[in-house]
Amino acid sequence: MRKLIIAFVVFATVLTVSFLWNEVDTLSLHKVINSEKIGNYFTALGAVAAAISIYFLYGQLLEMKETRQAAYQPDLYPEASKFQVKDIKDYEYNSNNLPQSIIQRLENNQPQEGFKPYIQLYNIGLGAAKNISATWKYNANEVEQLIKGVYKVYKGTNSESEHFDFLQANGKTTLKIPSYYFNCCGIQLNQDLLDLITPINEKSKPELKLHIKFQDIQNNWIEKTFIVSVEAYTNSVDLNFSALT
Repeated sequence: MRKLIIAFVVFATVLTVSFLWNEVDTLSLHKVINSEKIGNYFTALGAVAAAISIYFLYGQLLEMKETRQAAYQPDLYPEASKFQVKDIKDYEYNSNNLPQSIIQRLENNQPQEGFKPYIQLYNIGLGAAKNISATWKYNANEVEQLIKGVYKVYKGTNSESEHFDFLQANGKTTLKIPSYYFNCCGIQLNQDLLDLITPINEKSKPELKLHIKFQDIQNNWIEKTFIVSVEAYTNSVDLNFSALT
């Protein structure tokens, strides 16, 4: 609005100076002012003022439209989650005697028995989301180098991504954790409680991201990427998410 007012003032000044410049030689108290020229002068000013008003009104209408659309946009966010890990050994089938790391989701500090570990994915927006795809991104080779000779694991062939057809406004769904990645969060690869005071052996984890792509009800695509903070101490693993801007 301020820029439009400045533009109008500048134009009016230029128009006035131009008008007076052309009429300065003929101005006289004893001479009748040319009403046609005066009329043209004010008509030009009025036309510019009308054009600026229309432009300003158009901008307001666009802003109102964008605000209304944004009010009904979906907005997906993963919830911070806690897990418990423990080592088990299968002496009958594990010839090299390496343990396997088992993960369980914690609810109220209690491990969920019999449930596959997952995180909650929330739609905190006021609009529904559809065609949702969620993919965990990390370097599998870095995970392999970290767990090599420590845990017995099978890399598997399943892609660590999921697809959901629909998620209603203020709704939620579950998203499986990246199972292969979690092998590097086993007890033997985590920091102990003494490291909280003085980090002795920093056991950093490979970078982990969560990429989410979805559509709103008007078929506009929205993409979000979250950096996953992995905090692993002894038998506890916490996942926290921060969105990339």
